[in-house]
Amino acid sequence: MSIQTNNHLDTSNGNLAPVTSVGEWLVTLLILCIPIVNLIMLIIWACNNGNGIPNRATFSKAYLIMMAIGIVLYIIILVMFGGMMVAGAKSY
Repeated sequence: MSIQTNNHLDTSNGNLAPVTSVGEWLVTLLILCIPIVNLIMLIIWACNNGNGIPNRATFSKAYLIMMAIGIVLYIIILVMFGGMMVAGAKSY
């Protein structure tokens, strides 16, 4: 369990992590709306463990995992429908 005090979040291991403000989250989400830049910034934020905002690093890792899952599902669906279209074209 964690306790928030004076713009810092007291984590269970005793380290203090800065609390991310609403403005910082809005800028983060705005940057994620820009194509190509979003992928680059997510990789930078995810790899920036010690120097950046820990909340943003964790969010970036989760977002990259969700993007990877989405791409894999897209490829699976594309292959399935592509196979059905090829099989349907051969029947004529």
